[in-house]
Amino acid sequence: MALRKAVDNLYLYDPQFQAGANRFLSEVGGSSAIQAIGTWNELKTTLDGHSMVKFLVFDTHGAPGIVALPDGTRLQGIDFMVLNNNPQLLSRDVRVLFLGCNVGEGSAGDRFLDDVGTYLLRGKGGTVGATTVTNVVFQLGPFASESYMSPLSGGQLKVKRYNASGTEIGARTVNRYGAVR
Repeated sequence: MALRKAVDNLYLYDPQFQAGANRFLSEVGGSSAIQAIGTWNELKTTLDGHSMVKFLVFDTHGAPGIVALPDGTRLQGIDFMVLNNNPQLLSRDVRVLFLGCNVGEGSAGDRFLDDVGTYLLRGKGGTVGATTVTNVVFQLGPFASESYMSPLSGGQLKVKRYNASGTEIGARTVNRYGAVR
């Protein structure tokens, strides 16, 4: 069995979002790690190599109900059943955030969140969130990056809470300023 690195915060990102990952690391600090993910195998290796994660972020491209990796892999929620082979990966009441455009949009987004709740959070419980709109990234060279929910879209984040059996126990959608819709 390989040694796993325990971190509170794990930020997985498309390599083109390196500046945003660096900013996350500098702002959150503490027990945090960032890792570029370009393929299914890189994602699997990274998830298998960490433990005790309290906050897991996926900063990738997306579509309704889909996380898109740079190599063309399109992950659906059910894929987390296969990816979740590390029982020490997540802490109880973990928070998981998908920043890819439109991942939480519509019924496909609901299915995605529910599948992640079922397959990734079973035995742990926690909260899963995903944007329901296009996100905008302002890149100022390799050193500065800001990611925003598009102001023209109304900016929404869908958030669902799951108990330890993976059953949804609450849901809400908030706008870009945190107001509940």
